[in-house]
Amino acid sequence: MRRSVKVVLGVLLLSLAAANVALAQKRSDGTPVRRQGFWFGLGLAAGSVGMECSGCPSDRKSGGSGYIRLGGTLSPHWLLGAEINGWARSESGVDMALANVAFVASWYPSRTGGFFLKFGFGGMGYTEDDGSDKAGDGER
Repeated sequence: MRRSVKVVLGVLLLSLAAANVALAQKRSDGTPVRRQGFWFGLGLAAGSVGMECSGCPSDRKSGGSGYIRLGGTLSPHWLLGAEINGWARSESGVDMALANVAFVASWYPSRTGGFFLKFGFGGMGYTEDDGSDKAGDGER
């Protein structure tokens, strides 16, 4: 089996396991979770990036990563928002960055359960900067 298929199957199995836990979630005082109003989230962590292309080394690079997400609640079943995910690393005078921006909708089948499906669309970009002037026009 190809590596990418194994990764997708692994993510799917982990998602299903997490869904089982999420279905039973309640607040510590025993009341069910209610979705309403504005929501947001943010986080920072270590992350790694790997790319495949002809002529490129296939090793992964570690760096700092983070995300910001925010939006609003349309109903107890639907949340609508935006997410920005990023990764950065500097190595041998080269600054590398990867970013993803997406508009997302989360659908909760249950009004009070924690299981949800996320849908979205967006774009991503990767940059490398070694500090040299690439314009070639002589201006600095």
